[in-house]
Amino acid sequence: MFEKLVVPDKSGVYLMRDERDSIIYIGKAKNLKKRINDYLKQKDARPQIAFLLKRLKKIDFIITENEKEALILEDTLIKKHRPRYNIQLKDDKNYLCIKIDKSKKFPKLEFVRRVKKDGGIYFGPYPSAKTIREIISTISKIFPLRRCSDRNFEKRTKPCLYFEINECIAPCVYKDKEKEYEKILKEVELFLSGKTQKVIKILEKKMWNYADKREYERSAFLRDLIKKMKLVEEKQGVFLQKYPDVDALGTFLYGEKINIAILFIRGGRLVNKKTYTHFLGPSEEETLSQFIRTFYNDKVIPPDVILIPLETEDKIYIEEDFEKIFGKKIKIITAKDEETKRLIELANLNASNFSKDYSGMEELRKVLNLNKEIERIECYDATHIFGKLNLTSMVVMEKEILKKEDYRLFNIEKEGFDDIHALKEALERRFKHKEWPYPDLIVIDGGKGQLNGALKVLEDMGLKDIYVIGFAKDIDNSIYVPDRKNPIILKKGSKALKILSLLRQSAHNFANRHLKRRIKKKIREDDID
Repeated sequence: MFEKLVVPDKSGVYLMRDERDSIIYIGKAKNLKKRINDYLKQKDARPQIAFLLKRLKKIDFIITENEKEALILEDTLIKKHRPRYNIQLKDDKNYLCIKIDKSKKFPKLEFVRRVKKDGGIYFGPYPSAKTIREIISTISKIFPLRRCSDRNFEKRTKPCLYFEINECIAPCVYKDKEKEYEKILKEVELFLSGKTQKVIKILEKKMWNYADKREYERSAFLRDLIKKMKLVEEKQGVFLQKYPDVDALGTFLYGEKINIAILFIRGGRLVNKKTYTHFLGPSEEETLSQFIRTFYNDKVIPPDVILIPLETEDKIYIEEDFEKIFGKKIKIITAKDEETKRLIELANLNASNFSKDYSGMEELRKVLNLNKEIERIECYDATHIFGKLNLTSMVVMEKEILKKEDYRLFNIEKEGFDDIHALKEALERRFKHKEWPYPDLIVIDGGKGQLNGALKVLEDMGLKDIYVIGFAKDIDNSIYVPDRKNPIILKKGSKALKILSLLRQSAHNFANRHLKRRIKKKIREDDID
């Protein structure tokens, strides 16, 4: 197919298209000719290359002056076309942080869900809103920062109750306490940065001061807090001495998918993790590079170091772009010593464990042992009223969403109780419509007999690439597949079973609604006669 394809021997961007002329992948290369030839001649034996080549029908090229221009153009085109096999992250509303707004004279601790380039200091991300509220509550009892809103702060003319109980120094009234407030802020920053030993020394000093003042309840509170901090430090240990603030990325590949786990290390300790699943591009390196460029944006600011499991060829350009975007130098490194290797192993382990969380379609693909993704499913149900008004319904699901505009009904002229004939006729008529998108999977409401009837139709029509199963209405919801004697029984509550059950019920409801209309019409005609 691609024997006569002329590939430029220059840097640039390539766009892979499928039979519908839809862009399925956008990539960049320092040398387009070498990269594309490696793919097409299958010198690259990775499974994801085979997956892409099965769908590939056309390749377009855009030549650039250099590799950096190719990187910028690739990002622009991915955002515009959003191809299936490129990294596409949803807007993450759960990047939970604590913010200290340095633009304010007397800043307070703020709980935010967005990181902005506004000069503020951000700590996190934290795993939950509850965790942040507990941390802010604990800090407020130790360090007397203001808690009131900006509006109340400006209007207040006398100290609030927190001043009376020594949990605020009342900067709203005593404006001359700026230096004292600054000192408290620095201690809070140490606390939030995970500088445990320094914080413990500060807390011990406060504890003894409270004891000298006979404020034994406050002294006991700090004593218990210090014990907890020491216990946590002993249990958790320190991940990194050299890079105390780092994001470590781990990967795990399976089929056409890649899992990416990010471990957020702050103050040398693990504070949070996030996991993502995506379609895998032609290479793990390309997919990882696209992920880094997509994940870190104006809402997610990276730490000074990003630790990755393997080298990417455009690492230098990403570092240059990040310096312009975030106004600081950010290193992207691979594991070189025992500390970083241990952290990457942990990140990879988190990525591999996460692979158990498949989507319903992915779970169904694995259950049926299919070697390709399930994008479109068609489900057929044959029905009648005592052998009359026979019809077969077809319902469609794409990406786990019912596509009602693609539903179809096939009225069957032959009367009787022959569901297999009704299904066969419906399938024959359906696949005469070449303009309708073909399914990856057909679900037949029925058992072995109905399955074999459907398989015969597809075989006669030369449609051997479409997988067919029978989904029986028995107590076990048995799944009959070709070339297997015993049915597959899924666990109750499994995602795959939910998808199949929804399809079957939708096909049944769709057929029944049409039957009711036909019955009413028949009754009216009989009354007229």
